[in-house]
Amino acid sequence: CIMLAAGIALPFLMKMGRSFKPAIGSITGIGLLGITFADSLPMLGASLMLFGFGIGALYPYILVRISGSISKETSIKAMAVCMTCAWFGQFISPVFFGGVSGLFGVPATGLLLLVSCIILLAAVISAASARSETIRSEY
Repeated sequence: CIMLAAGIALPFLMKMGRSFKPAIGSITGIGLLGITFADSLPMLGASLMLFGFGIGALYPYILVRISGSISKETSIKAMAVCMTCAWFGQFISPVFFGGVSGLFGVPATGLLLLVSCIILLAAVISAASARSETIRSEY
């Protein structure tokens, strides 16, 4: 339901211009960080909603970018490959996190913390890059 709302809100969100990707990355990263540290059902629910909103806005954005970047003949195939990889990643990630946490003796929450920090760092770098491009274009 939240992913649907994000998809519906996507045209309005894309009006943010260069701030769109850092904002969605931040929302997704904060949601994942909240999932990692959730100690109550309301906090888990709110974190899942943030994460779902971020992913729900990201998928349509990626598909729009794919369809605009390649020829119409190959866009359907490219979108199918993209969505297959996304769903495969969602399916295999619990197995991967379980295996890595068992192999290195690190709790799975530590790996989620690492992933959420990487997402937030990427959002910060993207925001800084967008800001510097905006400043350069003004002068």
